[in-house]
Amino acid sequence: MSAAQSADTPAALPSAAWTLGMVHRSAGDTETALALAADAIRLLEPRHDQGADDLAGLTGALLLHAALTCARAEQIDPSRSPAGNDAAGSA
Repeated sequence: MSAAQSADTPAALPSAAWTLGMVHRSAGDTETALALAADAIRLLEPRHDQGADDLAGLTGALLLHAALTCARAEQIDPSRSPAGNDAAGSA
């Protein structure tokens, strides 16, 4: 994560968060996995207006990661979505 923070690439930190989140999910640490996904999504949101498909794809991957994490933990609750309650109703 520290190398990703130092990188001059907007996708580096969210990509690292996705990978580290997978490790936490595999270890059963649901809360940390979800927190990493939520933090990374918040970092990407201001850049969505730039029209970069790779960043939109990363956002989708992080949302999928969060959904799978909740499903594996049997905690399917839309209010726990990393994008907030609005994401649950906008599908």
